[in-house]
Amino acid sequence: MAWVKVKWIPRLFAAFDALGPKRTRAQDGTIGDKAHQGSPSGHNPDDTAGSRPEREDGDSKAEVRGADVDARGVPMQQVVDAIVAAPAQRKRFIYIIFNGWILSAASNWVKRRYTGSDQHVTHAHFSGHPDFDEDDRPF
Repeated sequence: MAWVKVKWIPRLFAAFDALGPKRTRAQDGTIGDKAHQGSPSGHNPDDTAGSRPEREDGDSKAEVRGADVDARGVPMQQVVDAIVAAPAQRKRFIYIIFNGWILSAASNWVKRRYTGSDQHVTHAHFSGHPDFDEDDRPF
């Protein structure tokens, strides 16, 4: 079965493209590489045999809920702060990682040091909540 990006992901990329039309896109991505496949990740599609998604939902579509957005050419920290400050926007996400920090719904969006091996300095990671897979409102 082919996987699909959840509906907010193209809207997120479009918002960054509008903000920085000449931004670098080298680290933009959705589907997980080998490093992501070994542990639960929003980059791994749900409803896929052998895949380790971060969250599952009740449908049978193979959905990817993780998006990496290259930070070069956009004011990434300002964008992350704006999303976290807007309840209607942040509810789409489980967490956001950027520049050695993680902000998550589980910690009431309080900034904490990120201890993973990739500090996400040149890109931000957005991990989506399955309840908002179909949310295609603009950012």
